[in-house]
Amino acid sequence: MRTGKIKSSKFIGLVLFFYFFLPSQALTDEITPLFTKDLYAHAHVGIHVMDTRTGESVYALNGDKLLYPASLVKVFGAVTAQAKLGENFKLQTSVYRRGLLDKKGTLKGDLLLVPQGDFLFTRMDWLVQKVKALGIKRIEGEVVVDDRHFPPYQAYSFVAPGRLLYTVSPSTLPTTQISVTLSPTQVGKKAKLDISPSFPWPRIVNDVQTVSEEGKNEIAISWVKPGKIHATGTITMHSEPVKETVAISEPADYFRFLFIRALTKAAIKVNSHPLFPHKRHKLPPLEDYGSKIPLIATYESPPLMEYLKHILGYSYNPGADIILLILGRERGRGTMEEGMREIKEFLEGKGLDLKYISLADGSGISPANLITPRFMTSFLFTMAHDDAYKTLLNSLPIMGESGTLHRMAKEDTPIKGKVRAKTGTFNQYDRLNASGFLYGKSLAGYLTTSHGRSLAFCAIVNYVHPINLKKRDQVLQLSEEVGEDLVRMLEILYQKY
Repeated sequence: MRTGKIKSSKFIGLVLFFYFFLPSQALTDEITPLFTKDLYAHAHVGIHVMDTRTGESVYALNGDKLLYPASLVKVFGAVTAQAKLGENFKLQTSVYRRGLLDKKGTLKGDLLLVPQGDFLFTRMDWLVQKVKALGIKRIEGEVVVDDRHFPPYQAYSFVAPGRLLYTVSPSTLPTTQISVTLSPTQVGKKAKLDISPSFPWPRIVNDVQTVSEEGKNEIAISWVKPGKIHATGTITMHSEPVKETVAISEPADYFRFLFIRALTKAAIKVNSHPLFPHKRHKLPPLEDYGSKIPLIATYESPPLMEYLKHILGYSYNPGADIILLILGRERGRGTMEEGMREIKEFLEGKGLDLKYISLADGSGISPANLITPRFMTSFLFTMAHDDAYKTLLNSLPIMGESGTLHRMAKEDTPIKGKVRAKTGTFNQYDRLNASGFLYGKSLAGYLTTSHGRSLAFCAIVNYVHPINLKKRDQVLQLSEEVGEDLVRMLEILYQKY
């Protein structure tokens, strides 16, 4: 009996070993069919799953193929920033005065705003109150924004090449685009134009004409000079309202407008016109700040951790690019190239082989961003054994609960609360077939299985290419369908492992 018990125990142990630590054929058979449907006939699919305790591969499908990861790349900038800057790093937005302040409260000189890239800054009124507390009632000179902390960076669409998506600079605020809505009126009359935010900046010249049904919608909106946008073209009489977005090309001008507006609301008189561009020729030598030019006040941002949560949680493109510029500023001038060198040093320092990754920006927009799923899981495995693991984990969205994963899965999914991961989605447009398609859909992060195992996973799907998607809603539905298959993959991993 005793011998039998020993043999039985060894047998059970062997079974458990194979069950927990070797790839399961049943698992393979369940995941692979998800991505062999007709929908994926021409698509590229890569998946890799790794045990975060042992480093063993649990599942792989084209795990060593370079694929377009979309917003997964945001993770690398965020983790590097946390490591290089520290999670308590803060950004400053300062206001200085240049010139004499007389007894009547008149500043015979200029106010200078010096931001550092706080892209979530909303405390304009706080700065204004500090100006008012100093006794300033009137500003005879200019209001100038000094955005030289790092050079501006512009992100362009590769769906519509040449179209500016956003400009990021030290002056970038939460609003990076202006929304313009045009509605038809009467044939031969100008279309109705609405703008959001509904401010008098920028000035918009509306030359869009309403035409008959025989015509068509042909609308172009562009900057003609700083502070001025021109809308031209035609909209048909019975057309639905047409909504367009225009990137704010000069964030410093927008920052300046909002600051002057806040000063005026606080009963501080400003001679400087709010719709004029900020006057760069009035910027002082940087060494004059704090010595020849007195500081009025400095607002310190929340800790870096809050910004990383926003970037990863909501896949915020401008913030992801700004983080690389801030990294670059710590290294030198603050260019994208300098920021990328910080990421390179960080990854190499973790012993990762960089021939399996290509990065061109912080947001994931560029098609030059490439990665193998195995590299991503190797990175996640490495971070799972790093001091920064808890910070990374707390920055990622939670399946069914937060960020971009809030509504990705059904309410009754067994993996709700069991997955922390970064999403990536990028849609493209096929002009030949006049159809939208899914250029990239990805998901990578950590899964705690029903057996208590921790898995690092990465799944990337590229080029899901139907040729009959004429409407935006159809493209979004396609993206959701692929997302459902990625969720189902995680549910299988959860149940089987």
